[in-house]
Amino acid sequence: MNSMAVRLAAVLAGLLVVSGTRAETPPVPVTPITVDLKQALPEEIFDAIAKQAGIKFSVQNNLWDQDTMQFPIDLNVQAKPFWEVVQPLCAKLELTVQNQGGNNPKRISLQQQGRYSNRKTPAKLPQAGSNGFYVIANSFSFNQTLNYMDPDNAQGGAYIQCMVYVDPAVRVVNFMAPKVDEATDDKGNSMVPDNKGNRNMYFGGSGRERTFLYNTTIPLKRTDQTATKITKLKFTLQCRAADKYDTLAVDKLDAKSEPKAMGSTTITYQGMKKSGDANNPRYEVKISMSRDEENNDVWSLLQTAQLLDEQNRPLSYNGGGSNGGGNGYNEYTITYSGDTNRGAPVKWMIEMPTETRIIKVPVELTDLALPVN
Repeated sequence: MNSMAVRLAAVLAGLLVVSGTRAETPPVPVTPITVDLKQALPEEIFDAIAKQAGIKFSVQNNLWDQDTMQFPIDLNVQAKPFWEVVQPLCAKLELTVQNQGGNNPKRISLQQQGRYSNRKTPAKLPQAGSNGFYVIANSFSFNQTLNYMDPDNAQGGAYIQCMVYVDPAVRVVNFMAPKVDEATDDKGNSMVPDNKGNRNMYFGGSGRERTFLYNTTIPLKRTDQTATKITKLKFTLQCRAADKYDTLAVDKLDAKSEPKAMGSTTITYQGMKKSGDANNPRYEVKISMSRDEENNDVWSLLQTAQLLDEQNRPLSYNGGGSNGGGNGYNEYTITYSGDTNRGAPVKWMIEMPTETRIIKVPVELTDLALPVN
């Protein structure tokens, strides 16, 4: 079976539980990887994976020239999800995956894994693949605060910090709070939070980047501090992903554009103002936007907008904010700065999702250690 047929089969399998408002919700794509290499160097293996996934791996500090990367290995996987191939391979080679940075949706950074001074081997972290997504638990934290003015209302909680790795074929718009379905310690106590987690909590990576890696916090409760581990933790990740995007590109930066409807959002480019000097130019782009009230996570999308020079290189994003509004209408200012490596801006562009749906990803982790007093 060729790679296109394998990819199509994985897409049609509908491997994630999906809910949406459309009559027929298409299955979420999962990137399958097939590799059969014998005595290949790590660089060759990662190149083969990257070509199938349509991404690039960037390396730090001449990684492929390091002595530890000169030992050939075998890899034989058949149509496995991208991260279920990459993560075990990284563990074997003692590598870590990082977001590349910038506004590049097709690049992942590989780095040598750091070690704590008192460990001779890398730690084995609790982790699990789930239908194209991959979750690694990094830490557990617990805090409790008692205000003597209100001793019956102690504050605090327990949390698992996780890293979520998203399949390269999925375009995440934003994450919502995870739903804790089951959590039990080795004393038989339930660690499911009483309020089932903060349903309004937002979490995720940098809004400026189309990233593959996101941080999340799993809320729990701890009632027995003699428990030594969480025997089972089941939760559901929930994110909004985009099926279709539309692009607004403006090449007359001093003029107001016509309003453009992009799904449930209408955006108008209002103009650009330059400040600073020749050595440190700054550019303020003003836009206005009207949208559905349900689509509240607009600012993170605006941060993906790019101000480009004549060689299509993006100027540095420097922040911004809302100038007020209401009833679904807001005005925004986005600030960029130039440098000696960039020319004067000639185009401003933004990509906005026009069709989105909620993806629900069930995750199960076991045997997570707890600190013992």
